[in-house]
Amino acid sequence: MIVDTNVMFDLMSSGEEFAAVSSRSFAIHASARQPIINHIIFAEISPHFQTPAHLRQMLDSLGIMVTPITDEAAHRAGLAFAEYRRRGGKREALLPDFLIGAHAETLGVAVMTRDIQRFRSYFPTVELIDPRTNGHG
Repeated sequence: MIVDTNVMFDLMSSGEEFAAVSSRSFAIHASARQPIINHIIFAEISPHFQTPAHLRQMLDSLGIMVTPITDEAAHRAGLAFAEYRRRGGKREALLPDFLIGAHAETLGVAVMTRDIQRFRSYFPTVELIDPRTNGHG
């Protein structure tokens, strides 16, 4: 299960609005599925850590592995982004969600996220877990 950046932020902070629900949902789902992030998520949460070693220490404490994005996933992300642009999407640069969604799709794993709409639109076969409902998005 890929843990999206917004859920990682929830797990890293105790006072945020969704911290408690994300923590509970993560604990439930991580007991049955290996939680992972990729280097996109690693980069997005990095500013909250002094060094990569400090970030790895936090990931290790949660049992989260870092898995690299494959060529197949990067290609699939590019195709999804092209579709986004064809549908009128305004962003010029590839959005991280496309790399995260494509990574999940090629690995055949779920994504735990509070931002399910883009994943649902461009990666309809990816299982989505919304921690706010502790279930599928």
